[in-house]
Amino acid sequence: MERDRILESFERLFVYFYTTVIKDPYLSNFFSSFEQLPELVKSQSKYLYKALFDDVDAFELYKEVGDVHWKLKIHEDYMFEMIDFIKRNIESLSFYGEVDVDDAKLEKVFKDVKNANAKSYIEGILNETTRIFSFLKGASFIIENYYSFVKELLAAVESGDFSYVKEFLHRECAITEWFKTPAFSVMFYTHETVVPVFQFFHKNSHDYAVLLITYLESGDYIKALRMARLFAINSHLFILYGIYLFSQWEKNKESIFFSFLTDPKFSEKVVSFVVTPSSKKDYADPIFKEFSEALISHVNECYAKDIFGFELNGKVYFVSRIEEEVRDLSKLKQAIEEIKKKLKSRQDIDKTLSFKLVQVNIKSIRDRFSFDAHKLSVFFELATNRFLEEKGTYFVVSRKHIEEIWKAVDEIMRYECLVDRLVLGKEDKSCEEYFAKDVDFKVYVQRIVDIKTKEDFGAECLLRIQTEDGLIPAKEFVDFVKDKNLTKELDLMVLDLVSKEIKKINKVKKIFVNLFPSSYTDLTVLKKIKKLKEISKEVGVDVVFEITEYESTKNKNILNIIDSLEVDIALDDFGSGYTNFERVAALSSKENVRFLKVDGEIIKNILTNRYFRDVVEIITYMANRLGKDIIYEFVENKEIADQLREITKDLNVKALAQGYYFAQPEPIENLF
Repeated sequence: MERDRILESFERLFVYFYTTVIKDPYLSNFFSSFEQLPELVKSQSKYLYKALFDDVDAFELYKEVGDVHWKLKIHEDYMFEMIDFIKRNIESLSFYGEVDVDDAKLEKVFKDVKNANAKSYIEGILNETTRIFSFLKGASFIIENYYSFVKELLAAVESGDFSYVKEFLHRECAITEWFKTPAFSVMFYTHETVVPVFQFFHKNSHDYAVLLITYLESGDYIKALRMARLFAINSHLFILYGIYLFSQWEKNKESIFFSFLTDPKFSEKVVSFVVTPSSKKDYADPIFKEFSEALISHVNECYAKDIFGFELNGKVYFVSRIEEEVRDLSKLKQAIEEIKKKLKSRQDIDKTLSFKLVQVNIKSIRDRFSFDAHKLSVFFELATNRFLEEKGTYFVVSRKHIEEIWKAVDEIMRYECLVDRLVLGKEDKSCEEYFAKDVDFKVYVQRIVDIKTKEDFGAECLLRIQTEDGLIPAKEFVDFVKDKNLTKELDLMVLDLVSKEIKKINKVKKIFVNLFPSSYTDLTVLKKIKKLKEISKEVGVDVVFEITEYESTKNKNILNIIDSLEVDIALDDFGSGYTNFERVAALSSKENVRFLKVDGEIIKNILTNRYFRDVVEIITYMANRLGKDIIYEFVENKEIADQLREITKDLNVKALAQGYYFAQPEPIENLF
């Protein structure tokens, strides 16, 4: 039987082919069962016989085989090499007369076999790429764009109709156009070495897609397969670079944005618009959040060529080209009205939504001042806050505003530089314009007196910064210390200074020290407190540590920690709105809570407001019943002092006063 003999010869060739595959440790992993090999060998042999001798279309037959080879992950180079091996062996069989096949027929069939396998691989590559991109497509619009294109390309390969994808490729590329937008300039600003590579992979992907379609249309599937591989590799690299760049933007949005604005080649050409809630308390308001998200989406979709919008620290920033300043402002206003209409169905929209739009021309700032990214971010914060209390919705930061706001920026930078220098010991040349080198912390004190006898009872330590221009009180730089998370470092410095100076004090017997609440839970600070306590015991001066009533209420562990140190405590800002009788009863049981310091804002108003006088009387009676000494803060004049004496005249409470009427802050040396 001639047919059986030829099939047997073909089977030997395919057995060799698949045996070689099995011997490969990697390729063999993709065989679910070696029992499928005999079936593969038989089907391959039958297909080849039908193609050579029964005039059946080899391409259609071997497309099915190609799908199997793709699933088995046999590399195309290896597969084509084995197909050539089988072809050479059949040519040899033909030469020796074992099979009778026409050379032209043999050439055509094996070309179809290769093309069929190649098409399977092209579809497999595109299918795999589509599947990967489908998992990532929500990450950014570039992935959405690539996902849509690869999906269309796969459909074109399967159907053979390339008209749509050709039209798609010949249109203006959305991603290439995006490279020209403010969004691209801003988001990828700090990655000048990575961005050209990112763009290179996109261009390659586009070029290889064009070549892939060209070869597919000409019927050269083998060359098309090479292009499909290169297209997929470059597409994946483009997407990976894109994911990296977008993640860097999300992670470092603030520093990237303000660094971009400091670059002269950009800052000469941009205007920023800030949409901010009308009040800081509204930053987390869900209505404003919904409104801002819808506004950003709308602007980035409709006006991407001219404007880029994004959220940062509870505000919405828009960047546009300066040439389009007036037009872009009208676009934003129009977009805002459209989004408000869309949200109109929400019953709470009109009542709740309240915002300001502030326009800042970066060139106007650069014309007057030099700045870095941090200075500019401070300027934006102050500029938007400047209009929070103003009536109206749309504001332009004028030249006059810029001058006014920049003075505040300089003041903030001055304090930040002072804190960096004195607390961290940082020497920064950019700070030299704000102060001379001979600046330092100084301990001042304000005496606390017996309100009845007017004798000195003790003194509260007050931190000051000594500059060539005079003294800077703590209230002016303490917020910067908090913002930089340097409260522990500052308190350690205070404890060191007090430990050094207390040895010389001989005019009072008590020194009050105010530390940040968080410091009381730090082991390093607690060790310093113990050391100060030992020193104070040696020199005969008691140290009292102040903590606000609010913190003692909020963090009950703090009092327990201080209690374990066996030091006296003064509850500061008592009566400032947090007092509750349950908590007062709990505090009264702690012997080391020796003093109640009445909040100064209450004391200042006792002459003009009966309510505040009543509060002071209640707190005074409470201190008397609990056996605590009371300290009145902010005693600024004789009238307040007389009123307090009237309140305490019939009580046994130890009544003390602190304020400018009795003593102004003075250098600690005055107590030596």
